[in-house]
Amino acid sequence: MKKEKNQTEEKAGKMVLDQYQGVKTVDANNVFTNCHTFKLEQTFMLKDVSPFKNDPMILSIEHCHIFHTYDSNGNVLKTSNSVGGHYHDIDLSVVNENWKAVCSLPRSNKTSKELLDKDRHVHNVLYIKSGEIKLRKINTQAMQMIADLQSKEG
Repeated sequence: MKKEKNQTEEKAGKMVLDQYQGVKTVDANNVFTNCHTFKLEQTFMLKDVSPFKNDPMILSIEHCHIFHTYDSNGNVLKTSNSVGGHYHDIDLSVVNENWKAVCSLPRSNKTSKELLDKDRHVHNVLYIKSGEIKLRKINTQAMQMIADLQSKEG
């Protein structure tokens, strides 16, 4: 029984590698990856909607987020998009050949620590769709120019 469980875990781990981190190069101008889209379902967040800095007006507001596994540069994403001044880390895995996405508590560089400490919401995460996306072409001349500038500064 234990061996069977290890094989399942190994298969799930391989599926994450194949589908979540799989980049396919056709030629120098065509690089693709599988991108997976998830929705962090609607829930309530706390938001200071006051126009006055020293007079907070905290409301409970409904919102949702979207999470993609890759951006158009081919970078693996680990967080949802930002909504209402915060975002969520997403822990993505495969369990029994199905996606499992777990949402963290809200994180922010913009929202006050006091408000974040009070706002302990999380979202249910719903798998939406997978598809192959073409990654943005890198301009090698621009990259060389940036490298040259950085070497002159250093």
